Amino acid sequence: MKLILSGLLFALLSACSHAPTAEESQLFNQKIETKKSNKSLGSTKDSRIPLKAGQWVTFVTEFKDGSYSKSLSTYKLLKYNGKSLTMEMETSSAKSPDLHIIQYEIENFPNYSKLSMTQKDMEKYIGDVKIKKILMKQGNNPVQEMPVQLMPTSKESVKAMFASGYRISEPKKEACTSTYIKATKCIVFDYETNMMGYISTGKTYTHSEIPLVSFIKTENDKSVTEVINFGNSGAKSSL
Repeated sequence: MKLILSGLLFALLSACSHAPTAEESQLFNQKIETKKSNKSLGSTKDSRIPLKAGQWVTFVTEFKDGSYSKSLSTYKLLKYNGKSLTMEMETSSAKSPDLHIIQYEIENFPNYSKLSMTQKDMEKYIGDVKIKKILMKQGNNPVQEMPVQLMPTSKESVKAMFASGYRISEPKKEACTSTYIKATKCIVFDYETNMMGYISTGKTYTHSEIPLVSFIKTENDKSVTEVINFGNSGAKSSL
């Protein structure tokens, strides 16, 4: 799901990449410390962990724009019946500590086992995806539902959201490590993201034990994202 969610992640992070003050950065780094859980993993399997309601993953993104800004994001799979799902994504940053939350209800979500996919694979898998509802919340403001007329329902808009990131090199297995997680072997490949004119290329280190996003670390010319904690149960909505 990592590449499928890349466009959704961009929507959340785009509002969070502003330079924080030294005090804001210190407080945010303390928050990150309370969320992390250093883990060591063995060798990855060739297939990703199956989707299951309750899964969650938390990761930190640090931007390379000179602002030294970071964001903290969590993906949660609240409901899943093999075809339809409810996914919630929340993010905050040192400059914007209030949670930005987006919850999606999606039908015909692809059931796949690959840890990485090419652009052709991605577009094939998301062909029948339909977004049924989007809820949004920022800080203490009331929950808002996106009006139907603004919903991304066209094939092109769904493609932009769910097929914006894809593998562009042959995958290979090698040892990998990040600030928070080490693994004996990961599957590593180059990828490209193309979202609303935002184009970047980078490298991602995937592991079968990481739910939802499947990566330990992913880096491009604009940011570095590292998983700091994850679980296969316990995800609850923040709305």
